[in-house]
Amino acid sequence: MTMAKRLYYQAVDTWAITKRNLLRYVRLPQLIFFSSIQPIIFLTLFNFVFGGALGKSGAVLHGKYIDYLLPGIMIQVTLFGGMQSAIGLATDMTSGCN
Repeated sequence: MTMAKRLYYQAVDTWAITKRNLLRYVRLPQLIFFSSIQPIIFLTLFNFVFGGALGKSGAVLHGKYIDYLLPGIMIQVTLFGGMQSAIGLATDMTSGCN
């Protein structure tokens, strides 16, 4: 298989998954709400509640607590988004695209 065909199939598959996820968001708008609010809640919770246990400066070894927290939250959001896509794909495989 040529490189051009591989890229074409990757683009077509990516578009199919994107279209299915967008259709799911139209049918279930609460998914957009919760996927947008969840990182804000986690950031607030871990920074102000658990970060307060480190003292007023929020200092940890070689930096501030937020410097370590923010990249972790960003990775968590990425993983949760991937899991949401995987669950949607598995649902489509078992019950079909409605």
